[in-house]
Amino acid sequence: MKNKVIRKVKKFTIKYIMKNYKRNTLTFMVIITAILFSVIGASLTLVRGEKMIIKKDYPILTRVLAPEVYKMNLAEEKKKDKKHKKAKKQGDSIDETTVNAENETTEVQTEPVTEEPVTEYAYAEVGDDYFNDALFIGDSRVEGIKLYGGLKKATFYSKEGISLNKILDEKFVKIKVKEKVKVKEKETEAKKSKKSKKSKKKKSEEETTVAQTEQASEEYVIKTRTKTVNIKKALKQKSFKKIYIMIGINELGYRTKKEYKNNYKEVIDELRKLQPDAKIFIMGMMKVTNKYQKKHPSFKNKTIDAFNEAVKELADYQTIFYIDMNENILDKNNGVKEKYTWDGVHLKAEYYSIWIDSLKKHGVN
Repeated sequence: MKNKVIRKVKKFTIKYIMKNYKRNTLTFMVIITAILFSVIGASLTLVRGEKMIIKKDYPILTRVLAPEVYKMNLAEEKKKDKKHKKAKKQGDSIDETTVNAENETTEVQTEPVTEEPVTEYAYAEVGDDYFNDALFIGDSRVEGIKLYGGLKKATFYSKEGISLNKILDEKFVKIKVKEKVKVKEKETEAKKSKKSKKSKKKKSEEETTVAQTEQASEEYVIKTRTKTVNIKKALKQKSFKKIYIMIGINELGYRTKKEYKNNYKEVIDELRKLQPDAKIFIMGMMKVTNKYQKKHPSFKNKTIDAFNEAVKELADYQTIFYIDMNENILDKNNGVKEKYTWDGVHLKAEYYSIWIDSLKKHGVN
């Protein structure tokens, strides 16, 4: 295309010079100028695809020197204008729709309200009868509440030395189970002979007694016996309104805070599954005396604090609550007062009342 345009320009220029070379100098200069413009116009072309479009900066020159190119250029410009107008129209409508949508979204959207986690609860003071439908789960320290706490109607699933990872599966809970037992024939016969010896009734009455004992040989009786099961099985037999749990002293020294929290969560989740209507109270692990932690490096009160803070995060203060009575028994060095404990770990019998009083101040309606 480019070569064709240049050839036409050259041919036109040569013919024009041959016919008009005898005219005056001014005419000749016009011709030379026209030639220069034709060369410049041909060089200032744009190649788009396979088409050659002469810039519209020189429309008159293009129309004179290359009328076919001018027509082609004009048609292309008209097409471009149509496309541009159509695109602009579509763009405006799209922009308006987008703006309207954005405005509507802006009007509807509101800033999300982030609720801060509840860390306390407006507890009520309660009496002994509040714990009549309560279950206490834990190790030897909870066993102390059972023995010396005075909560006679509360239920206790506790064992000395039990650990968190065994609390639900180990069989140590004794429950009473009613079973249907078939009466043995030998026992029936013994009763029959005993009755026949003692009775001095008529023959008709003896026949009636034999018939009754034969019928009794096929009967069943309900007997109650004590069975040892794990907590999971026990919780399927009886329902509770409140479950108190404190365990972890036997985990110190070989469990990390993360492991302890995760394990505790598994236990709480299982309790929630087995007793969906019960409110669960996580009791903060009781600390030890400073004297005891010096002798036993694994039992650090700082570690107990860390563990307590970890399980406190499990409380939602709706169905799961965290309560801590440590502040009632600590000395100025953050250890249990020596006079309150007989071994540095467990309270003396007379001081379990402090624990119970703390529980009574944390009732949930």
